Amino acid sequence: MHDKFKWEEGTIFHMHEDDQSGRNILLAKCGFRVYREEGKKLRQDAEGRTFDGWSEKYDEFIPVFSPRI
Repeated sequence: MHDKFKWEEGTIFHMHEDDQSGRNILLAKCGFRVYREEGKKLRQDAEGRTFDGWSEKYDEFIPVFSPRI
């Protein structure tokens, strides 16, 4: 995914439709992190799983047609 400055690894957690101006838009909840055992910025989430990347504080909904995904 693109974080507005560079390409980063990320995870799409789920998708949902949102009504915007009378049109249904499919949005993906994206996180700039990948769950793994080893990495450069290993952290733990609230459930104790280790991930490499940014915390859920930086998650965002991005339209699935966006070139950022």
